[in-house]
Amino acid sequence: MNKKIIAAILAGAMAFNTSIIAFASPVTSEQKEQIEQKQSEYKDAEDKLNVLNQKLQELQGQAQKLDADIASNNTEIKSKENNIKSLEDEMTTLQKDLEEKENLYGERMRAIYKSGNPGYVEIILSSTNFSDLATNVQAVGKLMGMDKEMMDEIKAKKEELNSKKTAMNAELEKVQALKAETQTKLDELNSQKSKQKELVDQAAEVSKNIKVDLASKERTMIQYPKEVIENSNSSIADLTAAKDSLREIRQQVKVIESEVVDLIEKAKTSIDSKEAAKASSVDRGGSVNNSSGGGSTNYPSGGGQVGSGSVSQLLSIAYSLQGKPYVYGATGPNTFDCSGFTQYVYGRIGVGLSRTTFTQVNEGTSIPISQAQAGDLVFFGSASSPHHVGIYVGNGQYIHAPQTGDVVKVSSLSSRSDLAAVRRIL
Repeated sequence: MNKKIIAAILAGAMAFNTSIIAFASPVTSEQKEQIEQKQSEYKDAEDKLNVLNQKLQELQGQAQKLDADIASNNTEIKSKENNIKSLEDEMTTLQKDLEEKENLYGERMRAIYKSGNPGYVEIILSSTNFSDLATNVQAVGKLMGMDKEMMDEIKAKKEELNSKKTAMNAELEKVQALKAETQTKLDELNSQKSKQKELVDQAAEVSKNIKVDLASKERTMIQYPKEVIENSNSSIADLTAAKDSLREIRQQVKVIESEVVDLIEKAKTSIDSKEAAKASSVDRGGSVNNSSGGGSTNYPSGGGQVGSGSVSQLLSIAYSLQGKPYVYGATGPNTFDCSGFTQYVYGRIGVGLSRTTFTQVNEGTSIPISQAQAGDLVFFGSASSPHHVGIYVGNGQYIHAPQTGDVVKVSSLSSRSDLAAVRRIL
């Protein structure tokens, strides 16, 4: 804490004629240097982690597309298999008809030529003259031709169906080969994802350890004003100086900002309480000394502006899901992938989104990135083929389901170099 802040606290204490409390000393220049060095290490670790996460998200986006291709292949394969089954059933019926006709024709011929049974021969022998004979021979030939024509038609139909089945099988083999090729690509991609996930986990562990150490060091920056705020004997001037100091510190810390904000709010509450007590004393006829401290300033929440009830409701639902695990292909309510998360959140307010990242990017209205507002969808990768999506919450931040092993959380857009598109749905 600088000399001006210390002087303010001392002056405040003297103004109210209170004793000065012995608090811990502010951070030294050496400690500050160590903190800055650790903050630099943390930034480098987080930058590396973000790059690895982006790569993992790209792989997950590619896998999602391959999954969709395989699903389409399966649908086409099922359709062709059904068509082939129908052809086979029709061929079975035709084969049965052909065999019945062939058997009937054979029996008829055997009856005529072996048993002398009346038939085509009797018709010919019953001729009374040459003209009658010619007529009867022609009639017999026509009857035999009709039998043969009928069997030829059945055979031709059978050959036609065989040809269709052969062509259909060839198409089926192509689709099956395409599916196998896609599955091979997906298997290779999943292997890459697994290796990338290991790198992400390792980088996350490094970042986590640095964060723990950095948090410990950054807490030395707030120890002095914290003791002032937590001491019930601190005056309004003490509390005001501590609060103002924390506001400066908030701009410097990287990992304990929430703790700083909590202390600021606690200081404001204490100041309000003490001012109310003084006002009550004045109302009862007492007197108080003038003080330079005691003012209460609204502290920004850090959230983006919410333009409508529906957007406010949307963000409320999204925030309520923080901490839910990422699971590839999951659509809620307890696990999500990135597009499953956005689909679920919008669905909760009655707005239907399609299932995948690369279809959601075509929904709503395209908005310039610089004009993004809370509730907009933000896409990463490329506008034509994004691999990740989240919901913008304002102040350069977005909420999303990152990747396997992570949870739904709020992240900064400044950590990304691949923001590609913004779509306004509401």
